[in-house]
Amino acid sequence: MFLSFLFLSFLSNPFSLSADILQLKNGNAIETNILKEDDEFMTVEAPGGKVKIPKNDIQTVWRGSREGLMEVRGKEVFFRKGLELYRQGRFREASLSFEKARGPEEWNKLVYHNLAASYASAGEVKKAEANFTQALGDTPDNFETLLNAAHFYKTTGQWGKAIEVYRKAWNNRRDDETVAQEIAYCHAAIGQYGRALEIYESLEPIHDIFILNNKAAVLIRLDQHQKASEILRRIIQADPRFDKPLLNLAEISIKEKRYEDAEFRYRAVLASDPQNIGAQVGLARTALARGDDEAAGRYLDEAILMSPEDLSAGLLRAQLAEKAMNYDEAIVQYEQALKYDPKNLSVINNLALVYLKKDDPQKALSTCKRLFSVDEKYAKGHANAGLVYIILNDADNAMREWNRALELDPDLREARQNKETLEKILKGDEISEKA
Repeated sequence: MFLSFLFLSFLSNPFSLSADILQLKNGNAIETNILKEDDEFMTVEAPGGKVKIPKNDIQTVWRGSREGLMEVRGKEVFFRKGLELYRQGRFREASLSFEKARGPEEWNKLVYHNLAASYASAGEVKKAEANFTQALGDTPDNFETLLNAAHFYKTTGQWGKAIEVYRKAWNNRRDDETVAQEIAYCHAAIGQYGRALEIYESLEPIHDIFILNNKAAVLIRLDQHQKASEILRRIIQADPRFDKPLLNLAEISIKEKRYEDAEFRYRAVLASDPQNIGAQVGLARTALARGDDEAAGRYLDEAILMSPEDLSAGLLRAQLAEKAMNYDEAIVQYEQALKYDPKNLSVINNLALVYLKKDDPQKALSTCKRLFSVDEKYAKGHANAGLVYIILNDADNAMREWNRALELDPDLREARQNKETLEKILKGDEISEKA
């Protein structure tokens, strides 16, 4: 379910000749006459006189004729029914009711947000996105709409769009640490670990153990193992039952080639939670790292039995196949993973690289384009698309892709190195082996 709805409850004013409706941020709405407004307040009619309402307390304003108000009143029945259906978890029925609630343009500003959330919860991605786009166009600074839209983009793997919308929400409420950590999480999800760390550092001191664990995971990716270990041990002291820090400590052990320590930690997690898929896949990763592919395969078989829909086991299977140069099997595993998560950018990116290894650059290119249709702002995808164009002897498009990758992530080393190498080749300079 999505984060919040925009609710509506009318307070009638039988003496008004026109219909001004103030949607308040506390969830109420007032039907009244707006008598005066300035930069800070709206002065409206109220029983017995006038009342000044701070603009910061007002979400939206609807102005229309009495006839228009009557139309809205008729639509309100469907609106309220949609809210109740949503609360009951009947998301498809809720979306149908909200569709019937659509009416005058100003009223629809209240409807589109709820319609989008219903479609999103019902899994109708295209309709949800269309209605979020409409809602954001109508009320671009509404915090709840921004938050719900960003959450939608995040859960559908559209990380670039999620970051963009979360940042707009954060600009509205700079003191909201939850929004900031969501931005950091999205940057980490597409491999922009430096940017993620910058945000986590700006939130210090962090007390939430979940945010601390995510920060530690980013530090591990940046090879700052000591700092990550210190954070993870603090979390374990605060809550020994939280297994994520143990899994991250095991990850550090693998990176530092302390395989016995990694295996010990994964088995400790499995001892308390025998169905922990992260620990089971971790054992497979440990075996793979130390060169025992047979053991890795056995662990993965057990992991797949535990959770057939878990992506991590299937992806590691694909990596095993790649290592054995069995590219057809790797493709099968990646495509299988995409059946469960069709917009997983990392999986689509890996699939493109397998086609490249298989010496099928046209398939690799079409897979890159498939990736960009999901999220054009995935920097690593552009870096790899540049490689594909080089194989296709298309230097202009290769340069364009690497420039786009660096525009999205200036710290992406492989894109920078490849761009610099191509620039030297185009100038006729000699290329050293190191380059």
